[in-house]
Order: sequence, then structure tokens, then C-alpha cells
Amino acid sequence: MTIMGLDECIGCDAYCCKYINISIQDRDYSYFEFLLYHGITLAYCAKSVYFYIEKDCEFLDGTTCTKYDERPNACADYMPGLGCKKEDFIFINTIEDLENNKQLLIDNNVIEAGTE
Repeated sequence: MTIMGLDECIGCDAYCCKYINISIQDRDYSYFEFLLYHGITLAYCAKSVYFYIEKDCEFLDGTTCTKYDERPNACADYMPGLGCKKEDFIFINTIEDLENNKQLLIDNNVIEAGTE
């Protein structure tokens, strides 16, 4: 799948069409704990934390978008780069994962020190 002729998309496995990530603005550690207790997977990438849901787009056929010309703005505006591949993310599935990554999250201003 090639988007706007960008080289990064040539040979891509369409990973950006296989997940949903929604940025979390709350910087309170206890909020992250709350989400984990409710089974929400968190993903850290590029100094941000996201709700992370693995779900193929219903218009994805292999690595091809069947609605490319009518795709939503979020897809049209997507620029490949960091966060384009699964290996770009640090996944936080458990409280232990959160504890193990706490200093990284504090150092990158993702969570506020003192809220843990």
C-alpha cells in the first residue's frame, strides 16, 4: 500500500490499518492503573500513551484499502513514521508493566511525578 507515494509505505504490511490508538491526556498514574484494572491495553510511543486496540479496519483487504478514494480524513492525513510499526510501541498490559516503565513515563513527562 502506498500513501501519497511515500517510500515508507512501499512493502508495508498495513499495520496502521490494524490498530486503533487514542491519545490519553490525563497524566495521573492512578488513571493508568484504573485503565489496566479494566483490561485496557496501553501503548507508549513517541512520548505519548494511547488506548490501544488491535482491530483491522473493515475496509482492509490484505494490505490494500478497498475504500482508499473515500477513506476518512484520519486515514488520509496519516503520515507514516514513528508509530507505524508494532515494534515502535512499548505495550503496558499489567500493573507490573506500568511499574517497570514508570520512570520512562515520568522522564518523558507522560505521567506526573508524585501521582503514583
